[in-house]
Amino acid sequence: MNESAPALSTHPHGASAISDAQRLFLQEGAAGFADMVETWRVERIIAALGELEAVGAVEVLDRLPEATLIAVTEEMDARLLWRITNTRLYPSGSVGRTMASARVAMRPEHLVEDAVEQVRSLESSGPIINIWIARQGGVLVGSIAMSHLLVADPKAELGSIMNHHPPALPASMQLATLEVASLGFLHPVYAVLDDSQRLVGVVRSGALVSGLFEGLSARPGRVLGVDSEERISTPARIGLRTRLPWLTINLFTCFVPALVVVAYSEEVRQHALLAAFIPILIGQSINAGGQSLAIMMRTIALGEVEKDRLLRSLSKEVRMGVASGGATGLLAALAMWLAASATGDDRALPLAWTVMLAMLGACVVGSSVGTAVPWLARRWGFDPSMVSHIVLTTITDLVSITLLLGIGSLLLSHGAVPLPS
Repeated sequence: MNESAPALSTHPHGASAISDAQRLFLQEGAAGFADMVETWRVERIIAALGELEAVGAVEVLDRLPEATLIAVTEEMDARLLWRITNTRLYPSGSVGRTMASARVAMRPEHLVEDAVEQVRSLESSGPIINIWIARQGGVLVGSIAMSHLLVADPKAELGSIMNHHPPALPASMQLATLEVASLGFLHPVYAVLDDSQRLVGVVRSGALVSGLFEGLSARPGRVLGVDSEERISTPARIGLRTRLPWLTINLFTCFVPALVVVAYSEEVRQHALLAAFIPILIGQSINAGGQSLAIMMRTIALGEVEKDRLLRSLSKEVRMGVASGGATGLLAALAMWLAASATGDDRALPLAWTVMLAMLGACVVGSSVGTAVPWLARRWGFDPSMVSHIVLTTITDLVSITLLLGIGSLLLSHGAVPLPS
């Protein structure tokens, strides 16, 4: 076994510290970390897994060779094995994957002094913020903050002093769907419930924030088809396996606007300048849509998405598209007029009008699509960061080329369009 592996530093009281294992996991991702530790001794691997969050330990175990996985799980202590097994019950990216065990859960008919005694009997492995009140069957009915418990009448029943609306989240809820504005992170810890409203664990707000930030940091890559696990050290074969499918999808979407160019091939042949302005129009419309897309993605992450807000946002983006499209369209039209005049093309004026109108329409469509697509994707159950960019580029490419060549065909076939006096 490789004895040159970095030593694992731990907190003297057993709590997780910023160790080499945690640092390597953040740097390398689960796949890279698994490749690194598979040559370690079993005891060292188990020590490393114990320092990671349960979700990270599961991701690493899933990537270990079968023989190493069997050896590790056979030697793993019961507490760590329970954490990992419990985490596997819930889908990746869910609240259930980030939760810990609820250390104190009692019945409503129990007394305050019973709860205090149970808290005292626990090992000192971290502060207890809340105790959770569940009736028979484990259904959560309330919670009590430790600060309230300690000043309550020792003979009072827990049900008489509990908060009847405990902070709770579904175990199956995806972290990506958490709405920061509505959640507010007003509570340091949240109960985690299964589909039957039974208490299955707790999750600290810090873990939720970490999960949200991890998801947000992965979104720019996912927009372009890069897996959130990929790091600089990820082998090329693994990176290619995650990127190639999305590149293939993008390739097929590019064929759609290409068919439009083929349909207007005669206009392109007669007026080569129109073809020269296609990438200009596409780039401008994508940029306009990308700005709107970024704002809507931020709005979704903050949980400020409502139908009336969407309608107001669409109205605003249309107005901004008209303003920005008009301004940039004038500049592009001037460039077309100068280019056509310099080449001796007697249709310089209709060519300039073509670019002006196409730019105006493309910017309006791009801004509107950039706002609407993430909202619709989220409403229909898709990850906005995965689908929005592909849909945006496909629509803006198609609309830009269709407007440019369609308007050009119309204006050029009916002669020059006079400028307003």
